[in-house]
Amino acid sequence: MTLAPSPKSSDRILLIAAHTDDEVIAAGGYLSAARETGSAITVVILTNGDANRLSAALLGRTLRPTHHAFVREGEIRQQESIDALSRLGLGRTQIVFFGFPDRGLAALMGPHMSKSSPFTSPFTGTSAPPYAGVFRPAAYYTGEELTESLTEIISDFRPTVLLTHSMLDHHPDHRATAEFVSIALDRAAYASTLSVKRFGFLIHADDFPRPLRYDPQAALGPPPSLRAQATWMLFPLPPATVSLKGEAMRSYRTQYQSPYLRLLLSGFIRSNELFIQESNLSQD
Repeated sequence: MTLAPSPKSSDRILLIAAHTDDEVIAAGGYLSAARETGSAITVVILTNGDANRLSAALLGRTLRPTHHAFVREGEIRQQESIDALSRLGLGRTQIVFFGFPDRGLAALMGPHMSKSSPFTSPFTGTSAPPYAGVFRPAAYYTGEELTESLTEIISDFRPTVLLTHSMLDHHPDHRATAEFVSIALDRAAYASTLSVKRFGFLIHADDFPRPLRYDPQAALGPPPSLRAQATWMLFPLPPATVSLKGEAMRSYRTQYQSPYLRLLLSGFIRSNELFIQESNLSQD
């Protein structure tokens, strides 16, 4: 396993996450290091995580949460990401929310790719973002709308480093995010010269992370079943950064209500973060 390159002051770092909390789970320490170095940073979050039935049920105080309860959950989770990233030194202007449907991104890659067939979330009951402060408030839930938004951000921000989900991740939203990012990168490269190093990260996989508990002095290693399927890169975190990442992680109060998610999130507060070397895109 090799060391991941440290962020530089000249870097323009773009992190694209599927859900509110993925950004800090996978790369909170890296983002903190990038801020301290003076890198330009933008974090894009595709969904507000508005399909967590347990959280919505607790918010609505009912076993059968309404669409309104799921939207309220998404509003709270959006603020949780703002709070978490502020602990790492990122301001609101560095965070972009799309407000697309949690547990719906894979469908946008298939039957709902076209603008003529928008997806309706079975949780929020909406086919466009119901949230304030999103990138395109009138964007319908289609793959084309999502791709256009990602392409615009990539073209405008012109990242030198891009972090996003790996196709090895078991979560359908995470794999769909990786695919949409690939399409958007290709479109942005055709529109202008672009050179970017892409790194993947993993959140959901068998036997990962292990141990599944809070153990901040332990190292985070690749899951045995995927160790040979990728070029893994280790990004060490000093103790102060591990502590800061833990503080940021605990901003996701809705997630900590679930015993399993509490263990999962805690399991990523380790002495390092893991990235996967993806293919680099360069067009001169």
